[in-house]
Amino acid sequence: MTMVFKEPFWRYSHHSGNVNFSHEFLMNELVELTPPDLSCGIVAFVFFKEGYLKWNQTIDKETFYEDEQELKRRKYELNKMKCLKIMADLYLNGDVNHPYLQ
Repeated sequence: MTMVFKEPFWRYSHHSGNVNFSHEFLMNELVELTPPDLSCGIVAFVFFKEGYLKWNQTIDKETFYEDEQELKRRKYELNKMKCLKIMADLYLNGDVNHPYLQ
């Protein structure tokens, strides 16, 4: 999943957007794709197959909709919220309501 932010806020605290997660984690890496001019912040969460399948299984357990389009939209929103939570935990002291994430 790729996320684009107005600015690369993690750089303000001298972090890079590159993270290698443990094998226990569902995703494998977070890769920063921010342009050199820092006009926005871009990160991509990288999954290997097993992690991606587990990630989707956790989403499936949290959702139930008869409408296929609504199910896809809800899965996307849950994926996005989980990724934002990870970003908050990594760079913003766990503050999921931080303005950088809006």
